[in-house]
Amino acid sequence: MYRTINRNRLATSLGATGLVAGAVLGALGTPATAAVDTTARPMTAVDPNDALLRAAQMPEVNGVQDWAKVATRRTRVSNAQPGALKDLGATDTARRDFALPGGTSTNVVLTFDDLDTAGDAFREVKSWRRHTGDHVPSSGRLLYTGKNTPVEVQQGRGSYFAFVFKSDRASEEGTFEWLGVTRRGTSVSIVAWRVGGQDATYEVDPTIASVQAANATLARLG
Repeated sequence: MYRTINRNRLATSLGATGLVAGAVLGALGTPATAAVDTTARPMTAVDPNDALLRAAQMPEVNGVQDWAKVATRRTRVSNAQPGALKDLGATDTARRDFALPGGTSTNVVLTFDDLDTAGDAFREVKSWRRHTGDHVPSSGRLLYTGKNTPVEVQQGRGSYFAFVFKSDRASEEGTFEWLGVTRRGTSVSIVAWRVGGQDATYEVDPTIASVQAANATLARLG
């Protein structure tokens, strides 16, 4: 399995839930600011595909950008997603999926008819943290769910949270998953990624830069 190991490694085994929580808390405790390329591009028609992130804009795993675009999946964006994306009420949706050894990630852009509906969708995605254990296999176990952490963005709102679970309680490895979301105007962008391993600790959580990049690209939709 892919091991997500940082030089400031705080956890060595998923066998101790407390250690895992400490590792993730180390990542979530970092102020939600990070440098991001916000180079503007010419405005185009309102097509959510125009605001999808590239592989290089997805979260860096251990400081290395190895994501490769793959065929669009039909699976849940996040293991914490409680229902269908269409339930959010978007008028149009675009999705791009990526993979690397031991990990997967997804970016989804949704457009809405008005600010109120977009705001409701943003808050609903944030509320998915209540469902982090819903789809864990019965033989597995939810180990930890972090708090929603605000992300400073150009315009609108941004947030992310992380959680950890085992698909098999006997395994020494588990799945570390992050879910970020940002709203700008009448558009919402979701960034989800997950890796398998024994620990995942970052001085600055890489989800932050991707949420900021997603917010910047939403500017293309007006």
